[in-house]
Amino acid sequence: MGACDAIVFNGITQEKWSCIKETVEENTGIVIDSDSGSTTRSGFTVTWSCNFETQVLTFQVTDKPMMIPCEMIYSRFRAVVNECVGTSTEGIDSH
Repeated sequence: MGACDAIVFNGITQEKWSCIKETVEENTGIVIDSDSGSTTRSGFTVTWSCNFETQVLTFQVTDKPMMIPCEMIYSRFRAVVNECVGTSTEGIDSH
């Protein structure tokens, strides 16, 4: 098992965060039911924190199966953020 570096997204409003939470649940079954916390599912543990004052979302995989690369997980999460933000996260993802 292993951890990944945190990734950070800027410009995340309440509306965008609601979309991200809903889409993550639909795509993965992972329920994000608060603005910060952590959860474990199928060998993956993730943590998140969304600050609406600064509009910053921090997301991190803190435990995962060793055979799954961090970038594979994060590319899927970035796709969710792209879908909800409506733009590429290349300019807002400051991992």
